Amino acid sequence: MFGSLTIRDYTPADWPAVCRVHDRARPMELLADPNLPTDHPIKTLSEVAEEEGFFKSRTAVAILNATLIGFASVDGAYLSFLYVDPGFHRRGVARALTIHVMPWVGPEGYTYASASNFPAIAFYQSIGMEIACRFPGEAEGIGGQCIRLAFPTSSHRHRPGKPTSLSLQLEAQRRGVAIDDLPREWPAEP
Repeated sequence: MFGSLTIRDYTPADWPAVCRVHDRARPMELLADPNLPTDHPIKTLSEVAEEEGFFKSRTAVAILNATLIGFASVDGAYLSFLYVDPGFHRRGVARALTIHVMPWVGPEGYTYASASNFPAIAFYQSIGMEIACRFPGEAEGIGGQCIRLAFPTSSHRHRPGKPTSLSLQLEAQRRGVAIDDLPREWPAEP
């Protein structure tokens, strides 16, 4: 890392910069999914923040040389958002943010990632999380496989996956089966 990285609590004045970081990083996260067409419109944070629980989460921001370059949000034990501006990837920013918020999630910590987002999965495993469950998911209205990662100490490590109705509908379409032919719960990994 270069310069002096500071991690601090989010304030409402950070909102425009947090949106900028999210909106620059989110396409990289989603375009790793082979099911998502490259021309598919991707929603901005301002479009999804309420629905995805940003405002009910506790958020930390990473500041480098007076510029907000990343943020992590936590809702209870759930690491709900972790985004770093692409210009600062692979420089320890996500790790610094995660270390900062680990006391907030505690030993029950868990998160979700697309099964095709190999960098995110590898990162979460590098901080001690394990793949807990694989089940149908959805992002931007496109179905795909979702992975829940959790610390070994977390009760979320052994819970079954419970896809949303839309995720099940998309999975049924992908498989060419009736939605009733799919389980409502998907087993945890051994």
